[in-house]
Amino acid sequence: MTVSFIGVVLIFILNVIGNSLSTMKTIFVAKKLLRPAYIIVFLEAAVFFGTIGEIAKDNNFFYLIAFALGKTAGTWVGNFFENKMALGILEISVFAKNEKAKIIADELRNIGYSVTNYKGFGINGKTRYEMKITIKRKELSLLKKILAKYGYDEATMVIREVNSVMGKISISKNESTTGEERVHKSSEKSRCKQRVWRVDHKCQ
Repeated sequence: MTVSFIGVVLIFILNVIGNSLSTMKTIFVAKKLLRPAYIIVFLEAAVFFGTIGEIAKDNNFFYLIAFALGKTAGTWVGNFFENKMALGILEISVFAKNEKAKIIADELRNIGYSVTNYKGFGINGKTRYEMKITIKRKELSLLKKILAKYGYDEATMVIREVNSVMGKISISKNESTTGEERVHKSSEKSRCKQRVWRVDHKCQ
């Protein structure tokens, strides 16, 4: 009975590891990250061989349950790690009022991102302003914090996945200072620009 219990636990653990690797492999291949995918394929094959070898020792119903549960848990673990790694590049369209769109865009540029502003028209001909930002997926939370600071906690955004970028497009924040320092410095610059814009606006 003890040997059977150890076998059940071993099969479960091996399947959690194996299916986690399989999930990560699929994600890496989809994002064209082939080098880590090759390593994962090798590890996955080794784990699969160990699992089959353990199952072949005994025809046990509990092994089937452990195998199925391990597969399910492995998929969850693989997705958990992928979300933590947050691989990939995003192109994000954010819609805001004119003055805020300009200030937010300037703050993002100060941090290091490439931002393009567009003017469009919505329902009943109302003017809409769009900011198009290309950003690393793992830095999306920083963008949301900046938008929330200007009252856009639930900003209207269109998010697209991008395979790659070329040319003079910065997809990541500056690495010379810490995240808090970057946001603080860019906030000071943006507040100064906001005051200047308001003075100019009143003078016109």
